[in-house]
Amino acid sequence: MVLTCVKCGEVKDSVEFSPRKDSATGFNRQCRKCRIYLPIKKEDRTEEQNEKIRQVWRNRHYKNANRDTARRALRNAVKNGKINKPFVCEKCGSKGLMHGHHDDYTKPLCVKWLCESCHLEIHK
Repeated sequence: MVLTCVKCGEVKDSVEFSPRKDSATGFNRQCRKCRIYLPIKKEDRTEEQNEKIRQVWRNRHYKNANRDTARRALRNAVKNGKINKPFVCEKCGSKGLMHGHHDDYTKPLCVKWLCESCHLEIHK
């Protein structure tokens, strides 16, 4: 299979791309070479590269701060025994490992306990 990298624009064989299950093609849209944007050693990075990394992490944290806080609070409540994690899906009734789904991140302990398939269905 031949794919075009969205970053460099080069047409390359699919072996030059990392696999990605949720993609239509089954591969990342950027080639492996373009996805590696940092030197391996931290000492080899320029100040400009370090600032770019800091900015990416700041944006990621700011964008997902409420989500991360809610997940952490739920994980700690389950770990400390304040919330019992059920083994039955609230939607379909199947048994197994359940995922906690937050409808509202401002209410971190108010979750729906869903099986993986029901949880994925909600996020589609």
